[in-house]
Formats: sequence, structure tokens, C-alpha cells
Amino acid sequence: MKNPSERKLIARSGALKHQAGIDLIQLSVAVGIIAFILAVGFLVVPTVMTNIKVNSETSDIQQAVSNALRVFGSGANSSGLDTSAAINLKLSPPDRIGSDGKTILNRFGGTVDWSPVNLFGTNDNKDGIEITSAGYSSDACAKLIPNVQALFTKITIGTDAVKDMTKGQALDVLKLGKLCQGGGDGQTVTINFKFTK
Repeated sequence: MKNPSERKLIARSGALKHQAGIDLIQLSVAVGIIAFILAVGFLVVPTVMTNIKVNSETSDIQQAVSNALRVFGSGANSSGLDTSAAINLKLSPPDRIGSDGKTILNRFGGTVDWSPVNLFGTNDNKDGIEITSAGYSSDACAKLIPNVQALFTKITIGTDAVKDMTKGQALDVLKLGKLCQGGGDGQTVTINFKFTK
């Protein structure tokens, strides 16, 4: 006769024999759950990544404008300002300088160029600064401009102004939505930000 502990062991091993493996229904449920998680991930991740880049780009633009106003805000002559001078004057965040040391890149991989501009006057001592930034998707364009528009006197997408305070035109959000869509279907838009010094 077997003792009680041996009987329990035999009973357990017999039960395990019937439970060995996974049946087709359990496997189907597991595959379905994994497929659902992956589908949600593919939909959510691009939006989250764009939002992170837009927030970082907003911060970069705010820092760049602040640095430019520190350098040129006292009325200093900006007529020789270009991208090279912006790099030398450390107007853009240092992590946005390209590996060649001669270009500035935005968070979306597009180039950023600096130049002097006349916003209100026509004299040789330019009264404003223009930052031209390329490579924005339609989604990034529509999210970025409202974040930074208060810093700028004039904002154009391509050649069309969405804000022009030299003419008393505040940000036109309907026009913004339409012009940012020029970056749909994998296309990108270029934004010109102009501010007075």
C-alpha cells in the first residue's frame, strides 16, 4: 500500500498529464491580444512622437529668439546676420548644430536659416530677424505655430502669411490649417518666423 504523500504525487502528475500544452483557443486569444496591442501602438506612437518633437521644437525656438534678443535687442546692427553668424553667436541651441558645424537643424531634420529683415522700415539697419525653418509635416506645422506665434511679428508658410502684425493681422487659424495641409501626404512645409529686435 502506498503512503498518502505518494498518492498525492501520483494524483498531481496525472492531472498534469491532462493539462500539458496550450489548446487552440488559448493560443488564438493570446495572438488576438498581441495583435490589438500592436495595432494601438502603431496608431498612437507616431502622434506621441510628433507631440514630443513639437514640444522640443517650441523650446528650441523660444531659446533661439531669447538669445537673438539678448544679442541684437539693444539695436545692434544685424545686417550681416546669417546662419554662420547665428552659429558663432550661439543663437540656436548647441545640440541643433549639424555635424558639419555649418548648418542648424530643427527637430524634424529640416534646415534652419537666419537672416536680417525689414519689418517696419526700409533702412540699412534691419529692424527684424527672420528664421526660416524647413521640413515640417502638416501635423507638426499645425501644432507648432500656435505654440510660438506670440513671439513673432510675422509668420509665413511658404509665401503666404498666417500672421502679419505689420498689417494688424493676428494669427489666422483657418488659413493656418489650410496652409499646413500643404505638408500632407508625406510633403513638408517651410515656415518663416520674423520678429523685431
